[in-house]
This record gives sequence, C-alpha cells and structure tokens, in this order.
Amino acid sequence: MITLARDGMRTDLERIWRTCFGDPPEYVSYFFDNRYNPNSCIVYVDESVGRPVAMVHLLECSVTEDSEIVSAQYVYAAATRPDHQGRGIMSLLLEYARRYAASRGSKYLILVPGSRELFRYYEKRGYYRCYKNRSVFMSRRDLETLSGYKKAADRRTAAKKLPALMLTDIHAVRRDMLIDREGFVTWDYKAMKYAAGIHERSGGFITTCSEGSEAGYAFCFQEGDTLKINEFISSTGFEAPLIHSVLNASTSDKFELRLPVYNEMFADFGEITDFGMICEVSGRKPISLLTLSGVHIPYLGMTLD
Repeated sequence: MITLARDGMRTDLERIWRTCFGDPPEYVSYFFDNRYNPNSCIVYVDESVGRPVAMVHLLECSVTEDSEIVSAQYVYAAATRPDHQGRGIMSLLLEYARRYAASRGSKYLILVPGSRELFRYYEKRGYYRCYKNRSVFMSRRDLETLSGYKKAADRRTAAKKLPALMLTDIHAVRRDMLIDREGFVTWDYKAMKYAAGIHERSGGFITTCSEGSEAGYAFCFQEGDTLKINEFISSTGFEAPLIHSVLNASTSDKFELRLPVYNEMFADFGEITDFGMICEVSGRKPISLLTLSGVHIPYLGMTLD
C-alpha cells in the first residue's frame, strides 16, 4: 500500500535510511528534525506487518525555464529495505511521486542517481539526463599557479583579508548569480540553511570572500588527503580570490572540485560528467532543457549527496 507518511512512522523511516545509506544516526536525525515533512514523504507499507518498507522524500525547489520560475520537487533519499528490494516497489513510488507532484502544481521532478548504474534505471522511469558538472582534480601547486596565488609572506604589503559572507549573503549570491541561467535549480533559504548545517555537521566547512559587488563561496570537506569542493560559486572573474580563500583555509596538497560547466577558469581542465536527471510530471520530454549545450548546460547544486 502506498500512502503519505503518518505519525508513528518516523522510527521505521529512520531505520530504512540507516540500513540503505549507512549514515550515522545523528545525520539521519538532523534531517528528520529539520527537513522531514510527512506530507512530502511517500511510503510503501507492507500490509502483512503494517510497517513502511520503502520511502521517497520530496523537497521543494524551483527551476528557471524560459525566464520564468516554475515549481519542482527534488526526489531525495529514495530507499527500499533490502529484504523488499527487487519487487518493483520503488517504481511504484516514483510513479506515485510523479502524480502527487503534479497534483501539487509542480512541473518537474529532479534527482541525483546514487551511482552511475542508476542513470539507466531512472531513464526507464521517465527521467532524462539534464544536469552536468565539471569534475577537476588538481594539486595544490597547480591550483596556486592557475589562480596566481602567493603566500602571504611574499606579499605582505599587498595582502588584505576580504570580507566573509553570512549565510543569508550566500543564499542571495547564489540566487542572483544563477537565477537567469536556464534550468537552474533554486532552493529557498530554509533549504540552504539545512544544506549548510548538515554540511558542517558532517565535518565540512564553508569559505567565502567578497569585494564590492563581487563575491563567492565554496562548500568544502576533507576526505583523506584530498579537499573536496562540492559547490564553488563566484562572480565572473572573481574565481581567483575564492580559490585563494580555499587555499588559505586548507593545508591539503590535493583538491577535487565539482564545478558548473560554465566556469571559465577551469574550462581546460577535468571532464564533464552526467550529474542530475529531470522528469516532467506531464510525461512530456523537456526538450528545451535537454538541448542546452556547452556553457549553457543547466546547473544543479546543493543536492545533499
């Protein structure tokens, strides 16, 4: 039986999450304390035991299309208990999610497959590859060279600390820099606050800088000897100061950056890879978004992956 989540289901839903994704209890609890909405959580209940065995969460967002902002839902933490997998339950939940999103006035469903193999799974269920990123791996020396970085000891007379940004500023910067880009997925401030909170609770940090009307920020976290940057957004031409901010905040010798395809500074580096998928709830193919190419390829970030 498919239904919206009800009171008393949270414990079972948290258990499904931990079992399927392996996240620590505090990570899972933070989501359910701050982002969980029973009216946006679709569950499959095994009637033989009267308990949920699969779930899909829908997080509200919006998409820029033809210079308009249209409603969308982000499909998140889609999971089926291992002992119930292989029965087509997730396919049923995804179809229910499509119809439910349509009833709420949303035009699109968006998701990020958890593995490369899952792209084909979702394609068979009406989703299209739409969002891409540029993946770049660089050494500290190469990043310093690319950005013209100099250690503070070598440039004391010219050195200055650029002002940091508050979270409200980051939200505004992200919106203002990207809102006019076709296909861009926008999150409200509550979603941004949650993304920043779970990022920092997971050991990550946010580095920012600004100067006049120019600004930038980067979501960073350490994994082994590599600093991973999963969102790097700046004003055009302001990438170098943001890179300097990242370098000053880390002693890592290796860096992995997930970048918008349009980023000009890194245009000659890394590779462009599929990242996110989109489904129009009407069942039509979203041709206008799928035919964008080059620097116009839509950007999707803050995906909580």
